[in-house]
Amino acid sequence: DYLAKNPARKVELPEMRKPCERFLTEAEIIKMLNALSGKNRLIFHCLVTLALRPGELFAVRMKDVQPGQIQIDEQTYRNRLKAPKTKSSVAPVVLPSKLETELLRWISTLKRRNPDDFVFESRHHHKPIDPRRYLRDVLRPKAKELGIEGFTYQAIRRTFATQAMEAGANLKHIQGQMRHAHAQMTDSYTKTIEQGQREAVERFDRKFFGDPLESNEKIN
Repeated sequence: DYLAKNPARKVELPEMRKPCERFLTEAEIIKMLNALSGKNRLIFHCLVTLALRPGELFAVRMKDVQPGQIQIDEQTYRNRLKAPKTKSSVAPVVLPSKLETELLRWISTLKRRNPDDFVFESRHHHKPIDPRRYLRDVLRPKAKELGIEGFTYQAIRRTFATQAMEAGANLKHIQGQMRHAHAQMTDSYTKTIEQGQREAVERFDRKFFGDPLESNEKIN
């Protein structure tokens, strides 16, 4: 009752961007897999299957890689380490058997393997890779070369949700892997991964990345 007129009556709201619903098709995933190799192929595999935000993946330390899962409790943002985006993001994600094999082989090639060392280090001062630079310098140029438009980290993360549903996973298990707040029963670091979620992620990973490797070849 103190104001005679609405002080915001002449404020014009900017046009809101429509939410992007872009995801990678099966053909686009295969194109990227065939075009990438070594470390870059492994990173792409992790982003697609683990449904991690890039800052979370590049903040993964040796101690976070555990049998059958990766514990997410940190992220890198603008060259700084901080807590993940939400409380529910602090949780383990399923690490399928093939990806676990590839990841352990990659780790075996590294000179620095202390518990607090990063799995994917930058070339400078033992810091994690900068997600923005990696997208700009590696992933997006390769996608453009292959004719894949609208390639973003959000599109990769959305790819898991869309393609996992196509592979037969139910919504609850997809949300569990993506660690969305409304699908979490607890924010505990020791949250138990449901067997159904593990089976769903294994099916998804086999669809695009095949069965666990039998070769002892290392990733360079």
